[in-house]
Amino acid sequence: EDKAKPAPAQASPGIADQESKKEMEPVSPSVAAREKVVLMNETEANKDFRAAKQRPGINEKMPGVYYYTGQVKDSEHKPLPFANIAIKHTQKTTYSDAKGNFKVVSGDSTLDVDIKSVGYLTRTIHLSKDQPSQEVVLLPARTAKAKTLAKPIEPEETDSTETKVSAEDLEKPNAEPRDGFAAYQFYLLNNVRIPAEAKVSGIKGSVDVSFQVNDNGRLSDFKIERSLGPSFDKEAIRLIREGPPWVLYNSETGIRTKITVTF
Repeated sequence: EDKAKPAPAQASPGIADQESKKEMEPVSPSVAAREKVVLMNETEANKDFRAAKQRPGINEKMPGVYYYTGQVKDSEHKPLPFANIAIKHTQKTTYSDAKGNFKVVSGDSTLDVDIKSVGYLTRTIHLSKDQPSQEVVLLPARTAKAKTLAKPIEPEETDSTETKVSAEDLEKPNAEPRDGFAAYQFYLLNNVRIPAEAKVSGIKGSVDVSFQVNDNGRLSDFKIERSLGPSFDKEAIRLIREGPPWVLYNSETGIRTKITVTF
């Protein structure tokens, strides 16, 4: 007796088939519209956040961040270039530009800051969110040594800075600090940090650092040509790397130069 054969079992659709079918299903216009609105809102929010970051000084856009500005001048109200600005009780430092202007960004609503420049008495000022900008006048030091340092410093007299390319060798050097070598020398003197071991052992000397000045003014490929010790070498590279920008002339591929930092 013939028995009815059971129909072959139909294979249940797999997960991949279900996902494929789901992808083929049209999305309702209302859902697509809502997703588009959300995406636009997120994009606008990110745009607003980026714009707020690019507008320093607008504290309401970045709560808890404070911007302090000022200008450092001498007793005749002439700007002091590249004065050192150090936040007390921290390791954070910056420096004024060639016109004496400075800016400090901090999460603290009040700051005590030491401002110093060679040949002048160091001054401590109090910065507050209620008075975010100040004009700081430094008084000249009264010692003969300080008066000497306050004058424009010639490399051959003090050996504080040297370079293979100088304005004396060429009418226009192939590479130089944007604000000139005279101002750059004050930057080096004002902002060098003496390593702790030098204060204990009394080590003195100089470090020669060569580096590449690229076509965009950036510095790279630092090499120690004459060493005074690891901590001195590290500080010399930091000082130059974090210093004022350079400019390049007569070259599209960059130029190599050298600076001597004296401790």
